[in-house]
Amino acid sequence: YDLDACDIQEKYPDLFQVHVNVEVEPQDRPSNKTPPWENFATKGLNPKILFSSRDEQQEILTKF
Repeated sequence: YDLDACDIQEKYPDLFQVHVNVEVEPQDRPSNKTPPWENFATKGLNPKILFSSRDEQQEILTKF
């Protein structure tokens, strides 16, 4: 049952709350760190890890 697809009022419990804290600085700070994807080893990775089942993978592949 996917609640994200429901557009009904009851998909959230009565006491459901979300708190978001956002901090904004006047300037971006330059980062000396290399982004994690720059040195990420992709050898041996399989796209199957992105899907919970083979059916889900096939459904997405047919849509895109």
